Amino acid sequence: MSHRDLLCRDRSSIDFYFFIIFAVVTLMVDHGDPGQEALQALLQGGPHPSGSFVLTISFYFVFPFFVSLSVCLMFVSFVTASLYLKYHRHIQVSPAGVPLVFTDGSVPLAVFKETHPMIILANETTSRSGGRTLLLPGETTKVTYTIATEISKKVTTSLIERVKEAAAKGCCFDNIAADNVFVEDEDGTVKLDGVQELLNLNDDDLEDGLELNFASTADIIDNGIYDGNPPPDIAHLTGLMRTDPSASVFYDTHASLVPMLNFPYLIKEYHDHCKNVIPKPVFCRILRKLPHVSHWRSTVRSNSLLKVTLDYQHGYPVPENTSSRQRELYPDQERALTELGYGEAQLQQRKLTEDQLDLIDSLKLFNFMRNRPAHRMETNHLRVVRQNHLARSSELVTKVRFPLWLCKLQHQLHKRRKLKKVNVKALFYTRGGK
Repeated sequence: MSHRDLLCRDRSSIDFYFFIIFAVVTLMVDHGDPGQEALQALLQGGPHPSGSFVLTISFYFVFPFFVSLSVCLMFVSFVTASLYLKYHRHIQVSPAGVPLVFTDGSVPLAVFKETHPMIILANETTSRSGGRTLLLPGETTKVTYTIATEISKKVTTSLIERVKEAAAKGCCFDNIAADNVFVEDEDGTVKLDGVQELLNLNDDDLEDGLELNFASTADIIDNGIYDGNPPPDIAHLTGLMRTDPSASVFYDTHASLVPMLNFPYLIKEYHDHCKNVIPKPVFCRILRKLPHVSHWRSTVRSNSLLKVTLDYQHGYPVPENTSSRQRELYPDQERALTELGYGEAQLQQRKLTEDQLDLIDSLKLFNFMRNRPAHRMETNHLRVVRQNHLARSSELVTKVRFPLWLCKLQHQLHKRRKLKKVNVKALFYTRGGK
């Protein structure tokens, strides 16, 4: 919590005890109070007024005791009062009296978006957002894609972290809306203003409260950050936030939020984990659930950047059956089944089934995604696009052409309880990452 984040509590009981102390002090120092006259006489060296000795003792001993008792009661009231979290509004004010920003540089989300574009709309010619123009090379279609900017990923990640931090403390927020979201201008860190923190909830109420918090956060992401038009991968994240509470363990490290430069490294981490760690039957079940498989080669070939990497491996062909009269598997078919974990006995079949052909096709896309970053720097690429665009543009094109592939892979690993064994936090914009 920053220097402006103050913990405030229900002030009704506290104000009541302040009123008592104020009243007592007023009575003790009021004109004509014998205790006050005795004190003045004592300080001036004069005689005590009649009966002032007892009142003097009362002033020096009884009154401090009463004040101490009041302070104790205030402390008890402060601890037991109903709690809520509110970030105190230290704000700068314009000459017209209009609040501008927090003194630590935070501004309302809507203000932050005026100078920080959240999305890029890209097509075969250019990608434009907030006055910027970026080339999206290699495109041969007229499709326009919606892409999340890096700063939008930082804001989204930070917003999710605020809710997860409350959950880690065993509490939740009463309500979160876009008006509560303030963003630091330098790095996109989110701070919440005017949110009520609910403590001491039972397990069921806390679970329900957190589900509502994540659903509200999903609404802020979709409508507050991306203006009702989130990119497909971000929409996958917010869909999980509304429907799958168990996935909260990776909301802030969802594949949609990985920095573009780390996109291939995240693919590598999941690829190596699937190939080398998890059981082959589980790997096959995951492959059957991945999207973009039925048309992935045509998707790749319609972009000249991606097509070069596809052709480098001769198109990643599926070893089709040669004819209905095929009597045994030929070597390419055996190698494909062996890669999927099929044993010697299963390799005795005459030909591949339709399910196996589909499974091998998904495996080919899986391998293409892993191999593409290595092949993107091949010499042939220099004939397609300027060298300074190679790495960045290849990642960008892959992500817009296959927006859900990595998201679904990640979710499938989670559903099979295999995700937590892959530590990828350092690849993201989380506090433990970038």
